[in-house]
Amino acid sequence: MKIESDSKLVSFALNVWANYIETYCISISAEGARSKIYSAQNQYEPNILSRYQEQLVKRLRYLSKEYKEKING
Repeated sequence: MKIESDSKLVSFALNVWANYIETYCISISAEGARSKIYSAQNQYEPNILSRYQEQLVKRLRYLSKEYKEKING
């Protein structure tokens, strides 16, 4: 995967970080884990998050979206 701009890199990294907090897997979000759309070997359950972790994930997703919008202008 080639990431061509700093904004894309930051957006991607923020999402990876949020996914890891939610599921301990960088490629699966809590929403994805709940929907069970991945193969059996990649079935993850969402973590039970503290209030701080929930707020952090929301903030990371918000910032990721902000950087993505910056890219798309």
